[in-house]
Amino acid sequence: MFGDTLRYMNFFKLYITLFSLLCSLHVSARYDETLPKGVRLLAVRQVMTNDISQMRNQTGAFESYGVGYELDLKSLSSVESLEEVMSFLKSDNPELYENLTFGSFNFDVEAKANVTGIGMGYGISNRATLYAVIPYYRASVNVKQTQTKGHNYEEVERLQNQSGRDGVKVDLNSLNIDVNNSFIQSAIQDFYGYEPLGLWEAEGLGDIELGLKYRIKEFDNAGFLVTGGFLFPTGREDNPDIIQDIAFGRGHFGLFAEAGMGFTLGLDHEFDLWARYEHYLDDDKEFRPQRSAGDLTDRKFLFNVSPGAEVQVSQGYNYLLNDWITLGGSVLYERRLRSKFSSSLTRDGQILENISGFESTMATAFIDLTTVRPYLKKKFIAPMKLTLRVDDTLNGKNVPDMTLYSMELRLFF
Repeated sequence: MFGDTLRYMNFFKLYITLFSLLCSLHVSARYDETLPKGVRLLAVRQVMTNDISQMRNQTGAFESYGVGYELDLKSLSSVESLEEVMSFLKSDNPELYENLTFGSFNFDVEAKANVTGIGMGYGISNRATLYAVIPYYRASVNVKQTQTKGHNYEEVERLQNQSGRDGVKVDLNSLNIDVNNSFIQSAIQDFYGYEPLGLWEAEGLGDIELGLKYRIKEFDNAGFLVTGGFLFPTGREDNPDIIQDIAFGRGHFGLFAEAGMGFTLGLDHEFDLWARYEHYLDDDKEFRPQRSAGDLTDRKFLFNVSPGAEVQVSQGYNYLLNDWITLGGSVLYERRLRSKFSSSLTRDGQILENISGFESTMATAFIDLTTVRPYLKKKFIAPMKLTLRVDDTLNGKNVPDMTLYSMELRLFF
């Protein structure tokens, strides 16, 4: 019942954790750069999404988050307590089973989020920089439910009378069942125990990243950098009692390793290439078991979750227009492998696994307004940098189709 809506919500929950990446400290500068010894960095980035109303599904094709739903006996057959009755009606009164509808409904889904990222760095030496990234999320998902069509009792009554069958005849009008928007909400809340559909809003910390960057090799126009660190599960976790909510992190303690290089051609062309690997530790999490992708259920069980590893690869280019302005862009590929869900409910774990992975490719364009180079040439009183940036989804699977807009200010002192 309402399976498609829940399935789409699950996809959105997976992808929102990507915002932590957008607060990293190596964006819009040559990748291998580190802070000079004793220099501190404070960075503040504001990231906003467009109104997200569609996704790229498991095949990569566009698919709307909005769902049209017809409530009929087939959809009710997935409710365990009604299985026996549905089986009886299917065999003894096929006209009723095949044709009866209680009404048609639309679920329009619109999501929006913004993240404020605080980044702090300190130059331990000219080659080593210690840093931390702290994201703060604000998100909303609005599910608007409207009834587009009523029941067809009269039509089904006519079909029953015309069939001439000796099976059970049901007087539908005497049932006095009024399936409307309130009925749907009552079923979700009273029968299944979920919180009501509608507008969901929340804010809070995301997962905090603590890392160390080290420049392992330096040439006149190039350098190689490695980074390692920890990801702390300080972000809000998915609530199994809310269909449309969003997690603000992976919910697991993680380790990451990253490596890459940056090099300069001529005086004004910079190139970057880097890759990152994230590994997360197992933990027990509560889920509602599903008989098929998206089913609603009133039961909750603990699963031991082994999160799928995450891999990111990026290639970037910066053009130094002059000492004050840099233009650039990059392409980021990201893939999350499927997680493993272990419990006595083998089939339910497999269904959760099937919707736990994704991949995406995003393109970035930015402009830097910087005083760092003028400051080093004693032409400005303080080093700082303002970045305006746009990220857009090129393609992917199981991800929202979205555009991100961000502004970042960096202060060096």
